[in-house]
Amino acid sequence: MQQIGGQSSTKQSALALAHQARNEFFQGNWLEAERLVRESLTLNPRFAPAYDLLCSLLEQAGRFEESAAVARDGLKVEPTSGSLYFHLVRSRRIDEGDRSLVSEIEEVLRTRKPTDPDRRYLHYALGKAHDDSGEYREAMENWALANALSLQLQFNSQDFNKNQYRAFFDRAASVYSSNFLGRNSRVGSDSNLPILIVGMPRSGTTLVEQILSNHPDVAAGGEVPYWISRATNHLAAAHPNLSVAQDFAKSVQAEYLSALSLLARSRPHVTDKMPDNYMVLGWIHTLFPKAPIIHVRRHPADNCLSIYATPYSRPPRYAYRKESIAYAYECHVSLMDHWRRILPANSILELSYEDLVLDTERTLRTMIEFCSLPWDDACLAPETNQRIVQTPSAWQVRQPINNRSIMKWKHYEPWLGALLRR
Repeated sequence: MQQIGGQSSTKQSALALAHQARNEFFQGNWLEAERLVRESLTLNPRFAPAYDLLCSLLEQAGRFEESAAVARDGLKVEPTSGSLYFHLVRSRRIDEGDRSLVSEIEEVLRTRKPTDPDRRYLHYALGKAHDDSGEYREAMENWALANALSLQLQFNSQDFNKNQYRAFFDRAASVYSSNFLGRNSRVGSDSNLPILIVGMPRSGTTLVEQILSNHPDVAAGGEVPYWISRATNHLAAAHPNLSVAQDFAKSVQAEYLSALSLLARSRPHVTDKMPDNYMVLGWIHTLFPKAPIIHVRRHPADNCLSIYATPYSRPPRYAYRKESIAYAYECHVSLMDHWRRILPANSILELSYEDLVLDTERTLRTMIEFCSLPWDDACLAPETNQRIVQTPSAWQVRQPINNRSIMKWKHYEPWLGALLRR
């Protein structure tokens, strides 16, 4: 009885440590999260979820070979783990030498009866592997299966409400109008601490942040979860003729700057790379008119295909159906057209992902000048940036800038369907 009790206590302690590690992870305390999850595995080496968390931590730090080794250790404990197999393929390019790995994943799907959550990641892993190998039909077939499972598991197979989604965009464009900006032109902060990077998910915003935060004057803030929730509340109560009270404006500005200052690490500028901030740029610009806004644009079909091919822990509601992705992209384009019409011409830099890749130095010099920064050659080598990257692009942005993702959609043209609408 004592031995059983001891084993149970050990397992509970390992579980508690893993939960604590996950909390530290989501709060950005990466080193403490790694320490805790390793301690969890020391207490209970058969606690499979801890391997998955440790892989994520190592990938975000750019330690991809270590992550692969941890994934292999975890698969000895949980041989059907889809997420661990996905870790094996997401952090490198798959080539002919990986045929045995692809066969291994296919064998798990065929004979081991994995759970639906595991099947989801196994299909994402096969999609990535076939894409790397130029087997585009097979990649699309696996992404379709992965997305159907994701929609079922995360949203009970219910698509997002297009009317409700569009209503938010229409409301933002109606409230944050030229009239609103004119009435509130004197409540803006003088601070130029934030640099805003916005766009659709998978448009290249992480790469832009990787480049900017390699500049000695810029810290990487990542996806700061500030504006969308608060702006939603403001949007519900606001109207185009509203005059924002100075005291209210100052309290919002102080709160946001306080959050950014913690991330700036004494640097004079810090990025806020929350892509969805584009939804409320009229409100953000009203309060921070001196904050540069970089809108990253990517070829629509490439952008939408990348959204479809990517698994998410906290997904956009539209991410798993082609028609929904195309609709969300159209809403994005429409609202950005509105911001360009009403915001000052020098407040938004339209940055093309394709220009960034194909004409790198010229595009970067334009971006650095737009942010009122002195040029620094480190911006040309974002792969040397050692920061923690907490997005699905953790591996890609640590490679030298390349053109492998440009015009990828052409390989998938027969199967894109609604994604070609844009």
